[in-house]
Amino acid sequence: TDELEHARAKYAEAPEPVRKMIRFREKYPFLNEPDCPDILKVLVNDMFAAFDTYRTAFAHLQALPDETIAEAAEQAEKVVNSYLANREIWDELEHYRTTGEILGRAAKFKEAQKAEPVEDLAALSDLDLAKKLNSARVNQSKKSTALKEAEAAGKDTAAAAAALERWTATRARIEAEIERRKKKVTDELERAEKSKAYFSDWLRRSNCQPCDRAEAGYQIAKINKKITALNATLSILQSIDM
Repeated sequence: TDELEHARAKYAEAPEPVRKMIRFREKYPFLNEPDCPDILKVLVNDMFAAFDTYRTAFAHLQALPDETIAEAAEQAEKVVNSYLANREIWDELEHYRTTGEILGRAAKFKEAQKAEPVEDLAALSDLDLAKKLNSARVNQSKKSTALKEAEAAGKDTAAAAAALERWTATRARIEAEIERRKKKVTDELERAEKSKAYFSDWLRRSNCQPCDRAEAGYQIAKINKKITALNATLSILQSIDM
């Protein structure tokens, strides 16, 4: 009892901002959990910063004389934008507190998505590209199911729809890269077949010298190896289920 009374006394002596932070942490205890997404912790700082901007701009707006229309409009815009930024972060925290899932509507999430580097698919092997496509297909299916379930339950569908859009776009990029590789291999096969036909015709010439025949035979053998390798690559690409 003595320890509890001592704690209460310390709490009462603390400045109001400290007491507000304590109450805030009590309302959102997940912020102290090790598995709490880092972006939510960043949003908390942004939320308080937005509130401070709102409060300062609002006080400034109240003190402005009526004739300073331009400055008043600027401060009013700052008040509204800061208020909306603060509220959208509250919505994020409330959604995570009640569902354990990220809502993903706040501007910070949109900024993070834009900042995400786009993977260079051209640098991947055919096998790794096939694995990426399979992963994208599975995740696209999961997000599509999640979206339908959210719609059926009458829940907010923004996060599910955004996730589905991302995986759909990822799958489209991978499939486009596979088609690009198929065309590249097909074009190379066409050129190789033309080169083979050229040297084969050279061998059939009646005036072809022995040294020329040897060179033509060497070139044909080399082209045949290339054609075999290209057909193997094309076979792998065509076997990828899209």
